[in-house]
Amino acid sequence: MPPLTLNTYLILCPMLFLAAFIDSAAGGGGLISIPSYIVAGFPVHFAQGTNKFTSGASALFSSIRYFRGGKVALSPALFASAGALSGSWAGVKIALFLSNEVFQAVLLVLLPAVGVFVIFYQEKISVRQESLALPVGKRNTLSVVIGFFIGVYEGFFGAGSGTFLILAFNMILGLELLTACGSARVVNMAANMASLLIFMLNGKVFWEVALPCALFSIAGGQLGTRLAVSKGAKFIRPAMALIVALLFTKLLYEFLF
Repeated sequence: MPPLTLNTYLILCPMLFLAAFIDSAAGGGGLISIPSYIVAGFPVHFAQGTNKFTSGASALFSSIRYFRGGKVALSPALFASAGALSGSWAGVKIALFLSNEVFQAVLLVLLPAVGVFVIFYQEKISVRQESLALPVGKRNTLSVVIGFFIGVYEGFFGAGSGTFLILAFNMILGLELLTACGSARVVNMAANMASLLIFMLNGKVFWEVALPCALFSIAGGQLGTRLAVSKGAKFIRPAMALIVALLFTKLLYEFLF
């Protein structure tokens, strides 16, 4: 692990605030938080494990706010969470199987690919604005399948999983936009907690950083949730594109040199 210095907190705290702000509004915060941990000197598995705690804390409080605002479709969220619990377990097992060097190389491929998708396809989450009526059995089955496959991705990498969930809830299950966002936060929380448990059991969480940074993550998530409800999420895309590009450039330079 890197030595814990003031610079560690100066890098991570504002970046995790920003990541949670973006994630709670439109998903994709992991595209900022995971690279930020690596830029701060964390090995990839510690970056993943520590991020599961901070992002999970943010997702918990954001879920409560969405729920209180009546923007959570409880049945799809719970069935998708059940699928995500087993999926995230499988994803973490795959991640821990890879060496730090191999995982970092995979990260350099996934980060720009997922970043481009999330940034340029976030506008599609507003395609459907009215709820679509589906038979209960079909909706619940689709929810489990969505939760499982995105849970695998969440456990393995996670960046952009919130956006994928919002898209799936909105375009497959037919939930209106804000309800899709709120339901996605519940599933994110479940997948994060399941993944966190496995990373904890393998000693891959840097608690000296996770605990204080979680406070910034919670604050960012609360602000993002509030603005998403009142103003929508499109305003964050230009800033997100710039930050992801800068972080990727930094990671690529460190990997090559």
